[in-house]
Amino acid sequence: MEEKMDIKVRQIFFKKEQINKVSDNCFPYFNSSDFESNLFLEYSVILKSYLDGFYKEGDLAGVLSWRFFEKARKTESEFFDFVRKNPGYDVYFINPFMEQVTMYESVWHQGGTNHPGLIEVADRIFQDLNYGFKTSDVKNTTADTLYCNYWIGTPKFWEKYIAFTKPIHDYILENKNDPETIKKLKSNAPYHYPVSYIPFLMERLFSTLLWKDSTIKYLGYQYSPLEIAYLINELRGYEYAYKKIDVWYNLFHQNKIILFLKHIRNFLLRVKAFIKRNTNAD
Repeated sequence: MEEKMDIKVRQIFFKKEQINKVSDNCFPYFNSSDFESNLFLEYSVILKSYLDGFYKEGDLAGVLSWRFFEKARKTESEFFDFVRKNPGYDVYFINPFMEQVTMYESVWHQGGTNHPGLIEVADRIFQDLNYGFKTSDVKNTTADTLYCNYWIGTPKFWEKYIAFTKPIHDYILENKNDPETIKKLKSNAPYHYPVSYIPFLMERLFSTLLWKDSTIKYLGYQYSPLEIAYLINELRGYEYAYKKIDVWYNLFHQNKIILFLKHIRNFLLRVKAFIKRNTNAD
């Protein structure tokens, strides 16, 4: 049974042609280019939405990208329906990168592998701000892992989230004592288009907060095995899936989802071979 909840979501776009991707269920938010927005990307809008009070205008609030459907393969209304059918949590989220969860023990392990240098700068900041833990202490599971900013939370959650993340935001902007760390953060991270380390640092703070604060009640959307197979094959490419599924299966052979994906992969390979044989025969 769905519970009536007032959900307020800003959906970011930064080019005029992207506005048609904004859902009718969201408030369009044009993220104009400036120094801070260019450094922090979506986090800059999250922080603005806290400072201007948007976060407490409804029962729940969030900030989503104009690419939400493209990445999550769920409409915003489907995400909202999931939230309304599961009342009682402080924050809800949807992680389209479920395959990453089985490969790494935490969001930082994944980050350090895919963006070399991220762990070192994160640990330096955590140490300087006396956060009381290192990236190696963090352990995440499918229940609390998120690799983007696809979350909707109560005002109570927002206040905890900003209290946890804003000191890091301020450190990056205001620190004059450690120019090497700031220089590294502002440099381009290994990625498929030019972007600094800062967004990769900031988006991993969500799962870090869930790990650290046991009082937060959270719920992530769980994709079905078939949805995961579709996401991997459709969004990351068949060749990526063929290579990765063997790695996942060898590491996590007891995992039913990975076994299911392996069967899907083998079926697709047989279809591909059948098509090739028939094409050659013609």
